[in-house]
Amino acid sequence: MPTYFDLLGIVAPVFVLLAIGWLLRRVGWMEAAADASMLRFGVYVLYPCLIADTILGNSAVTNLRNVALPAVVGGGTVLLGFGVSALAARLLRLGWPHPSRTFAFTTGLFNYGFIPIPLIQALFDRATMGVLFTYTLGVEFALWSAGIALLSGRSGVAGWKAALNAPVLSILISLALNIVAAPIPGFLQVAVHNLGNCAFPVQLVLTGASLADIVRRGWQRGLGRNVIAAAAVRLVALPALMLGVGCAVHSTELQRVAVVQAAMPCAMLPVILARHYEADVDLAGWTVIVTTAIGLFTIPLWLRLGFWVVAP
Repeated sequence: MPTYFDLLGIVAPVFVLLAIGWLLRRVGWMEAAADASMLRFGVYVLYPCLIADTILGNSAVTNLRNVALPAVVGGGTVLLGFGVSALAARLLRLGWPHPSRTFAFTTGLFNYGFIPIPLIQALFDRATMGVLFTYTLGVEFALWSAGIALLSGRSGVAGWKAALNAPVLSILISLALNIVAAPIPGFLQVAVHNLGNCAFPVQLVLTGASLADIVRRGWQRGLGRNVIAAAAVRLVALPALMLGVGCAVHSTELQRVAVVQAAMPCAMLPVILARHYEADVDLAGWTVIVTTAIGLFTIPLWLRLGFWVVAP
């Protein structure tokens, strides 16, 4: 079992990349005008290449059990997060519709990409990475349907259409090609592999730059109580519940994914979506910043506990 400091050493490079993006924005070497282009490049090219490189030729995800069950568990853990966070917002008597909706959405959604993918790459094998991406299918559908309805107060088919984004389509196409054992030219495999390796370094640097913009605006009055409560729910209550989910499944790869996801801070996406749906951007941004900063120390603790209890 990895020690706390072993796990801290695996987690630390993720935060170094965030810090590099932060620094580049502060010194003016990464301008905000380039963010949209870099984000599209990551979402539409780099991330799909990483997915294809992980799934194609991966025998673990030719098993229906390793596709369907992780997707159900992924969606279920997101819905669990939204439900517990909405209850916490009600107990805190937050204002309606915001900051209650922003609190529930931001706190309930764990970081399912930027941090866990490099961690699982470092800790486990390609089989576990493949299961992580099928787990992500359920996360994406829950996020873009129930999550958007929660944040915006609106529901309908728009959320389901949004769930069919480039990463989700990449997962579905890669799974189909893998099941039928479609031949992929060697030169194309090399190109996809090289692009996939760039996905998370690029996206983490960009995320660090975006967080620097939020910090530059400064701490807003009245945020303290809400952000502290969000950190307690996201980094204490929800990890314990998600480890319980991990104990209930009997797939080694899925147990590993559940342990890593349980340890995660808030996702970065709510910062962008809060602005789009005219929600409380400052609450979303500072909740992400604080839970991510504390996560540098709590992630190894929860991983250590999870490996002991759920996935030895």
